[in-house]
Amino acid sequence: KLNKMVLGILTAVTAVLLPRLSRYAEKKDESSFDLLVEKAMCVVVLLGLPCSVGVILLAEPLVLLFSGNAYLPAVLPMQVISPIILIISVASLTGTQMLPAMNKEKIALASYCLGAVTNVTMNYLLIPRYGALGAAIGTVGAEAMVTGFQIIILGKSLLKKGIMVNLLQSVVATGGMGISVYFVVSHVEHVLLQIGMGALAGVCVYAMLLFVLRNRYFVLYSSQLLGVLFHKR
Repeated sequence: KLNKMVLGILTAVTAVLLPRLSRYAEKKDESSFDLLVEKAMCVVVLLGLPCSVGVILLAEPLVLLFSGNAYLPAVLPMQVISPIILIISVASLTGTQMLPAMNKEKIALASYCLGAVTNVTMNYLLIPRYGALGAAIGTVGAEAMVTGFQIIILGKSLLKKGIMVNLLQSVVATGGMGISVYFVVSHVEHVLLQIGMGALAGVCVYAMLLFVLRNRYFVLYSSQLLGVLFHKR
């Protein structure tokens, strides 16, 4: 449920893109189409990657806070399934927005069928032996199969320099964020403090590293947000 809460926020980022993408595709305006895809993909990665890693690192204190000691066995499945925050967020752009805009609904359907087969197969093999952990692995595997298939089909539109640079910067910044969150969780005992201080440290370190790396979209949207806030005052 915690993963779904975060995921719902991220998928909302791409939910309004279909009309504009469809219009650009219909007019064969490739430059505008690619620019909009780049912006959306960069924002999804900038938000989805640190959220996935953050949930993995804060899984234990979150479970303790919301469910108690009795649910500690759920920590590992929660950590395993957390990558779907990023995976499904990307798929919400590629499968729900890009492919329909390009009149490639059949390819999207094929990817979902492939994911369903993968999920059933992995669940059949893993759940009897590993239980909830096996189900988590099956879910991640199936979603990764769907998203990976769509990325391969859309490679020309996604393998752009801007997206690759943003991905690399996000990975570096997320690595620094992960170290800071892990340090807090390892050295603070109280659950609420672990979550609060860990999240705060992670956000600050992530933002600082993106700024140092001069991430194009982070700097752009941060400047716009600060401009709105100070203008209101």
